[in-house]
Amino acid sequence: MTNHLKSLAAPRTWDLSRKSNTFTLNPDSCGHPLSLCMPVGTLIRQLGLATTAKEARHILNTQEVLLDGKKIKKQDLAVGLMDVLSFPGIKKSYRMLLNKNGILELIQIDENESKIKPCKIKNKTSWKGKIQLNLSDGRNIIVDKNEYKTGDSLIVEVPKNNIKEHLGFTKGSTITVIGGKNSGSVGKVDRIEQNKVFYEDNNGEMKETVKKYVYVIGKEKSEIKLL
Repeated sequence: MTNHLKSLAAPRTWDLSRKSNTFTLNPDSCGHPLSLCMPVGTLIRQLGLATTAKEARHILNTQEVLLDGKKIKKQDLAVGLMDVLSFPGIKKSYRMLLNKNGILELIQIDENESKIKPCKIKNKTSWKGKIQLNLSDGRNIIVDKNEYKTGDSLIVEVPKNNIKEHLGFTKGSTITVIGGKNSGSVGKVDRIEQNKVFYEDNNGEMKETVKKYVYVIGKEKSEIKLL
């Protein structure tokens, strides 16, 4: 994989100055689709912690930077949707979300919230008599009981990988939309009809999307801070 990507070819979910910068970092996605992640080196500059790629590399090499609670050093490492990027030295943590315009954006969160993240169950496999849950960020969790469904979400403790809560994909669930024309919107599921999901957004409008774009983030209310 090349280290750089032409800015004009970068996903529309990235907030980039495409005309002034010919190239940008190409992220090592680690399980995230390219449209739902950005390289940490680029994000460090967007946060105003560095002005050049050299300064971003210096921060990663000399300071503690955590992704979902684990120390990182590679500036092309991807920070994906729902991931938590932390800088213990300045006591700040951020979660990657899609804003109402469908653009990836970091939102500052408190210390308690930096220890959890919602992960969508993409699929399940059997493993030595147990169930392996394959999650949206590339991680896998082994469970004893087959009580989780594809499309549900888990509130996972990071970096320990413990399941703190199970969020079912059902009527009344709080969701965010991660693709399509309504990307970035938040609301509650009204009904599910085959591959279509109808939901009421935060403005009280009834909208429609498809199942693959639905990401459950809570039951009665969101389990995470939103934009």
